[in-house]
Amino acid sequence: MNVDKDTRVIILPKTEKGHQFYKIINLPLPSDLTKLKSYLIYENDNKIYELNIIKGDNSSVTLKNGDAVKSIIIESTTGNGGVLQSANILIGSPFNFTYLLISLFEKHYKQINVFKTVEDIRDSLVSLENDWIYDINSEVFTNSLSAICDEIEENETKFFKYSNEKCIEWINSKILNLQKYIQSSNNNSILSKIKSELNDSTQINYIIDENLINEMSLLYSIDYICDSYLPQLKQQIISHYNYNFFKMETHLSELKQKQKNLEVIESNMNEINMITANANAANKKKKQPPKKQVKKVAIGKGALDGFLKKA
Repeated sequence: MNVDKDTRVIILPKTEKGHQFYKIINLPLPSDLTKLKSYLIYENDNKIYELNIIKGDNSSVTLKNGDAVKSIIIESTTGNGGVLQSANILIGSPFNFTYLLISLFEKHYKQINVFKTVEDIRDSLVSLENDWIYDINSEVFTNSLSAICDEIEENETKFFKYSNEKCIEWINSKILNLQKYIQSSNNNSILSKIKSELNDSTQINYIIDENLINEMSLLYSIDYICDSYLPQLKQQIISHYNYNFFKMETHLSELKQKQKNLEVIESNMNEINMITANANAANKKKKQPPKKQVKKVAIGKGALDGFLKKA
């Protein structure tokens, strides 16, 4: 096995088709089309995986250079194994190409705002962007277009035209699915964080209003989906569905004010305790009786000295 410091280990989900050939390509980020990121595409499948590096920054055990310990032992039935020390570990997460397609349509809306076939749309995007478009399976393209486009069919040929309304509906469905997942799982870290933020620590056995949890979990879902993929559509989605977070924002504001009040009270108590301690120390010093002064008598001037001289 040929192993060097630049060896990469990619962790992938199991596939129904078992071992397949794949390739790694660079695609634009949906959130910023000027930046590229690595994705993995199975050649005989319709799945795309986003590749993210596992850094292990939260590890308590590190190497001398400060990097996390990420050694991997690879075993082989032929005895030709190996050890990868501090290998670059990437994990493949399923990626929905529709997010990237929405970003492209939003950018080039005026140029492609007509009904076109799948292949015509691909050709148009290549002329506007790059030939990476052809690396995406035609079926993946079609499935994404069906989710966010109006369709017409003539002579058994489908034509697609981007619809902002269908796009907003599709994104919102992803937001609501994420919100449902957050609320349905009691052990996920997001729900724990939400409850921690909403909890009123000034009250014993405080019960959080479910409406507050609903509002904050929705806001978290909007932030995650939109900030990760389509920040330019975030405000439009909030306005379109008239999402309101007034109750949650009021509650958080009240908690913040309570915390400030507690800090003021604590500061005042500390100041009172300090003043009291200083006063007690001063009183204790005043109450101490003065030391009795012993009058010193010069040698030869004492009462017994005169008596002894007479004797």
